Amino acid sequence: HPSLQAPVETQAVAYITTRPVLQIVKRDTPDPVWVGEDLLYTIRVTNLGQQATNLVISDILPANTEYVEGSASSSGQLSGGSLEWNLPVLGAGESQRYSFRVQVNRTDVLEGVNDKYGVSCAERVTAVGEPVVTTVRADRLYLPNIYRAAGR
Repeated sequence: HPSLQAPVETQAVAYITTRPVLQIVKRDTPDPVWVGEDLLYTIRVTNLGQQATNLVISDILPANTEYVEGSASSSGQLSGGSLEWNLPVLGAGESQRYSFRVQVNRTDVLEGVNDKYGVSCAERVTAVGEPVVTTVRADRLYLPNIYRAAGR
């Protein structure tokens, strides 16, 4: 276009498939987190291919944490240390978000790792997410306020 001052370069990824192409990503907030406080995990499942059906999203709770009762969004269910969500259909190009909270309950851990989460569908497609590493802070430092009287 004549109004552009410099060439513009773009890249695109095209999937030519008759199957779903699933992607799962997780984020943690806050990071770092203090022992005894809640940590929020948000999971996003995206379908970059054809329609997916009967999806199962699962996440094994990380070590040294405790699930905050009732915190799973979208009717997520806790069973034996694992959270699970069921989604009937995820269309081409669609995304769905899920979230839950855990309380960090150990003081001798410097990092929490959550690397056991994924998604599968009836079309025999699965995806697993990259590990999420959260810095855990155990001790807070409180400094006293010392006031000096004027003139002394």
